[in-house]
Amino acid sequence: MRDRFGSFTRSHRARVGLALALLIVVALGVLAGSRVDSARAPRASGSAASAIARRRAWPSARNRASSSVGSGRVARRRVVVRRRAIGQQRGGRDPGAQAAVVRVAVRGVGRVVPRSFFGFSTEYWSLPVFERDAGAVTGTLRALEVSGGGPTVLRVGGDSADVTGWAGGERRSWEFAVSAAWVHRAGVLVRALGLRVILDLNLVTGAVRGDVALARGALAGMPRASLVGFELGNEPDIYSRRDWRQALGAGGRGLRLPAAITPASYARSVRALAPALARIAPGVPLLGPALSHPAFGLAWMRALLAAAPGRVAALTGHRYPYSACAARSSTQYPTVARLLSADASAGLAHQLAGDVAFAHRAGLMFRLTELNSVTCGGVAGISDTFATALWAPDALFELLDAGLDGVDIHLRAYPVNAPFVVIPGGVQARPLRPRRRTRLRGLWALI
Repeated sequence: MRDRFGSFTRSHRARVGLALALLIVVALGVLAGSRVDSARAPRASGSAASAIARRRAWPSARNRASSSVGSGRVARRRVVVRRRAIGQQRGGRDPGAQAAVVRVAVRGVGRVVPRSFFGFSTEYWSLPVFERDAGAVTGTLRALEVSGGGPTVLRVGGDSADVTGWAGGERRSWEFAVSAAWVHRAGVLVRALGLRVILDLNLVTGAVRGDVALARGALAGMPRASLVGFELGNEPDIYSRRDWRQALGAGGRGLRLPAAITPASYARSVRALAPALARIAPGVPLLGPALSHPAFGLAWMRALLAAAPGRVAALTGHRYPYSACAARSSTQYPTVARLLSADASAGLAHQLAGDVAFAHRAGLMFRLTELNSVTCGGVAGISDTFATALWAPDALFELLDAGLDGVDIHLRAYPVNAPFVVIPGGVQARPLRPRRRTRLRGLWALI
């Protein structure tokens, strides 16, 4: 099953991992405050409500006690730093300046890095915002490419997936309509960067007909072979009908929302949708179940495999080590010290050991299609500090060491825990910053 993703499942040596870490550090930290000028960058041509987000907070202490699935092995890398004083040099260099020589001592063979291990995830509504300065965004993403590492993966979905539909019928006030024009403009970015795309389909407010129409439109408008998977649903394990009713307000009157989503009902939705997708896109595999808490999700994964035998290429989940929706007294509330602790990196990876083992026994990949530091929008003074730029490569290495086949950093158009943000005239790199709600209104300010 792994080779259904084609080139993005083959592996190469761990030297790519070092290059990846250096690129992440540069992009998320060292360049903080700098910007990519759109004039110099290559130009491309022509959560529901906070009540829903709160459910992403880590489970209760009773459940958390069972979350250590497997001990895992934490990779140890010995870094030797030697400083030497630099005397007065030509060019007026400060005689007190120092240079640091860093040597990384590699012991043993090391772990093989899967091709296309590192990618990005974003919302459906983010892509039109990126188009405001497509040249600068393209240049920034190109700078993050890993040489020899395979095509970069872009997963489009997240919370917005469950309020997205194909343009054609009557558009509801809260709905984001994907049109042929949207697909064409997204295809420009995909073609310019040689991306591989995963599209998240709507299992809450949508219907089979709408999901099939969206899939057909994407196949027609995206570059050939760029669409490598349909992800089914978004965090069904934390679905709440009450929260969705509250989020949609008057616009949701008359909408038939599921009373609940369980592994069994999720499987029924997959059984209804999978045959239709197989008819229009027989070569595009399925992914799922995109769980908020994958460490507790084996029942969901078994249900997906039983509902679509032979069609699933990867099992997926999301992880944010801390939540701004947790009480300040909770151990799940973010602080800089917690973000830089082993719990946020090695601990995060250890929680996924059971999921990785289950997927690999089934001959499938396991991918985090969303990863970021703090959910519920982040916390000022935590999410917008350099600590997040240090956390990111550490977490990526630990997840690699735990056997994951891929990780997508969640990137929204506005500075919501984002590695960079579009600003007038270019792109500004910054640590993974918190949510700002001043640029959006209504439902879109909350997801």
